[in-house]
Amino acid sequence: MRRLIVPLLLFAVLLPAAGCGKSSKSTRVDPIGAQQETAAGNAALAAGDYAGANTHFKAAIAKDPANSNAQFGAAVTEVYLLQADPEIQQITGVLPLAVAPGMPMASVRATRSSALSQRLAVAAAGIDRRYAPPALGRAFFRTLALAADDPDSLSDIQAILRAKVLPKLAYAEDRLRTIEAAGEFRMFLPPSLTDLPDTIEIDLTEVHLLDAVVNGAQGFTRMVCAYNFDVENMDFEHVDAESLFAPGTAFGALNAGGGALLTQAKQDLLDVGVQLDAAATYLTAEADDQSDDVVPQAWLETTEYATFHHDVEQFTATLNGPVTITVDDAAGQPMALQLNLGRFFVPAIADLKTVLPAITITVDGPDIVQPITFGDHPTINGIFPDMTDARWQQLTGLTGATAVALRH
Repeated sequence: MRRLIVPLLLFAVLLPAAGCGKSSKSTRVDPIGAQQETAAGNAALAAGDYAGANTHFKAAIAKDPANSNAQFGAAVTEVYLLQADPEIQQITGVLPLAVAPGMPMASVRATRSSALSQRLAVAAAGIDRRYAPPALGRAFFRTLALAADDPDSLSDIQAILRAKVLPKLAYAEDRLRTIEAAGEFRMFLPPSLTDLPDTIEIDLTEVHLLDAVVNGAQGFTRMVCAYNFDVENMDFEHVDAESLFAPGTAFGALNAGGGALLTQAKQDLLDVGVQLDAAATYLTAEADDQSDDVVPQAWLETTEYATFHHDVEQFTATLNGPVTITVDDAAGQPMALQLNLGRFFVPAIADLKTVLPAITITVDGPDIVQPITFGDHPTINGIFPDMTDARWQQLTGLTGATAVALRH
């Protein structure tokens, strides 16, 4: 099917900000050749050949870096090819990798606007209403349990993220930032590219929104790669949970360079808000006819946008310092607590095993010992500044004399 796919990436909640280096050698600018390559890229898109389109757009950029249409085409097709990679598709079923399916252009303007709002809501899934410590804790424990159950699998996933996901997302971001730096961008997509009845317009609104989602994906991917879940060098043939979680093992410890990854991840997630605001600012100022815009001004008046913007603002606040939030405790009663997600990233936790609550190892894996206790670190590196063991017990309801599986 011939359609232009504008991929949006899930936040998520983790990649090195390695942009494409600039050659010191002067190169001959060839605007006409670049336009020809861009036209060839568009023709490949119309035929559904995203790999061919990507090659042509990159060739156009080499001939003329100022060709914004080629820059945008290269960014979009780079991410599309990433999400279409069979290895990437396999690991998205294991981890909530922040690479969402491409979004086809709808044939009706209202449907097109609604579809984008829904996609953005999905993209915000990692940062919407998940501030409650139980939700964060469960996600954290599930990741560790996955590593304990199948550490080679998680280690292999990290290798794929480092080798494939990080470079491609960095490349896409560099293309988008080049367009943003130019200060103006409009791209008109004819029916031959979209299968729509009319020509549609893409402008800086869409560029900033795509940039926001790319940054969310980068932040999540860097987080996943920051810690060591590799068991290849451990001195035993059969890896069990008790061995993995023993004090002093490398399992769960910060990788070399992991601290820098987490610092970059924090900036990525902060940039989500920056780019969303830039998109809204540009969209508000538009004075042209909105009937052909992929994202019309009316989107700013929708509940989807209001909710998304509020959630991004609150998430940004938790990255910058303690924020008081209210959640329901185990008894269903409101409980106020402080959250400072920035403390997960800076300073980095040197070893994730040290911030776990007391656990016991069973044949099925690690379980939380009741009543839940964190010893000397109930704040978990300051992420929950006012938490104590007693407050954790109130919040989670883990107050009995049995153990609860981390996996459930």
